[in-house]
Order: sequence, then C-alpha cells, then structure tokens
Amino acid sequence: MTVTIELTKTTEERLRADAELRGMSFEDYVAQQLESEASERPVRKFRSTGVGRSGRTDTSVRLRKILRGEAGEE
Repeated sequence: MTVTIELTKTTEERLRADAELRGMSFEDYVAQQLESEASERPVRKFRSTGVGRSGRTDTSVRLRKILRGEAGEE
C-alpha cells in the first residue's frame, strides 16, 4: 500500500537521521514506526455503546406498534 504524507522539514530530518542510524531506508523506517504505533494502541471502546438498549430483540419487528405508541411493555 502506498501512502503520501506531508512532513515538516524538522520531522523529515529527524526520521531520516533515525533511519540512517538503524541502517534502514527512510521508507522502511517510517513504515515500521507507523506499524509499531498502530499495533500498540488499544482498540477504543466507546463508553456510550449500549446505553439506549431496551433489552428487547424484536424492536424492528415491532416498529409500527412502537411508532403508534401501542407497544406497551410485555
């Protein structure tokens, strides 16, 4: 996969120097850094997920009753 990114001159110079110290090409070093960063991050879980759940599984089946206000609680 090819990705194009805009870097500040300072960032590019720092990354090139780090790559050279490690005996890597600039492209390989940047790819390694991105992969490392992406793999270290935990998957974000939203705290609001499920807050509005009714506990019912037949909501889509009961849609017309719900919209008419006839659903009631069973």
